[in-house]
Amino acid sequence: WRSVVRLARLDRDGTLALDRLLDLFNGYRASNATARRALEVAGLEKERNISGWGKDQLHRLVAAFLEVRFPTVVALNKCDRPSAKDRVAELLADGATDDLVPCCARVEAALVVARANGSLAYEDGAGAFNGDGPAGAADYLTEWGTTGVLDAISRAVAGARPVHAYPVADLESLRGALSPGPLATCLAFRRGATVEDVFIALKRRGGGGDFVRADALSADGSKRRQAKLKDPLGADTAVLRVSSNRKAAWQQQSGPA
Repeated sequence: WRSVVRLARLDRDGTLALDRLLDLFNGYRASNATARRALEVAGLEKERNISGWGKDQLHRLVAAFLEVRFPTVVALNKCDRPSAKDRVAELLADGATDDLVPCCARVEAALVVARANGSLAYEDGAGAFNGDGPAGAADYLTEWGTTGVLDAISRAVAGARPVHAYPVADLESLRGALSPGPLATCLAFRRGATVEDVFIALKRRGGGGDFVRADALSADGSKRRQAKLKDPLGADTAVLRVSSNRKAAWQQQSGPA
């Protein structure tokens, strides 16, 4: 921080010093975009000349960075216990409702097992089921609405602000690489993920061989180019056809790699 302040004193508009400050967050495996997002969340995007910053601004930036880089959702598990309702009400009264999710993993697990056994019909996140359910499951859903498990996971994924990629078998029909239909395969990745991460994900799902090339199509369909392994996922690499020297079934359908 002291080195940043010294640079700010020499930097007329504060741009170099601000860039230096944001680069310090790279040690947390955060991209520059993530650090700049934290600057916006902290409400400091207009205070670019940091020579006048004090502890307040710095602490706001660090707090915002932690919120953006490490979003947290607290699953309030074991809500099937008698004392749970009062305890959950106390916690939610503080106003942090977006970060706290009442749930019961035991009921969710019992419903999933019963569904696998064919004794009931249940959709993830649903507030009811059809069939012979586990003891206490119906009463729990009546009281709480859902088991809360899917909600907790969904909020955690949304908080991480994932980036999505659509691997396809070819860039003409846009047939999904793993599922039939246009853009039918969608994979979610952490921010900062690259084309290589898509390739690895496809290998784990039945692909093989070594990377040969990747062809990318932008999200709006206006730009097509050859992508490199280390290219970050984003608007210009939204749709990808990834080729290897060992063809999986979806690659064989689209002609030569």
